[in-house]
Amino acid sequence: MNKQKRGSMTTLCLLIASLLCWTGLTWAQDRRPSDQERIAALLAEMKTADLASMQPITIQPFTLPTASVDVMRVRLEETYDVKGIGTDTVQLYGWIAVTHDNPRPARGETEIRWDTTISQTEFVGMDLNGESKIFGPVHVELTPGVRSIDQGQI
Repeated sequence: MNKQKRGSMTTLCLLIASLLCWTGLTWAQDRRPSDQERIAALLAEMKTADLASMQPITIQPFTLPTASVDVMRVRLEETYDVKGIGTDTVQLYGWIAVTHDNPRPARGETEIRWDTTISQTEFVGMDLNGESKIFGPVHVELTPGVRSIDQGQI
């Protein structure tokens, strides 16, 4: 290959490399995290969060929520009945993360208001713990790979 062709090829390669680098930088700067990436980051944060230090938020009664991801501190009782071992009601403490979409009219309804609306909701993370007198430590979490999704009336 002669010197002139080699110089042209080198210039062309540098131009292509520069264009690829610039395109990559622009894409990285303009890229917004997907919903799944934001949820994954939130769930990772919750694994080390100090629930006791989290401040409660104020919610106005009968106000329709917009689409979002919410994390709730939870305290609840669950009764477990294990055949051959026994039955016990366990106090569970921890958190549940849910996503929900924008409210829409329920079947047969035309208005979007508190008592006529449904919203699709999915549990995306859960970490509940308790102690049973019969079973010992109890840990409740979502089954990986199994979606927990439904829609409910607001």
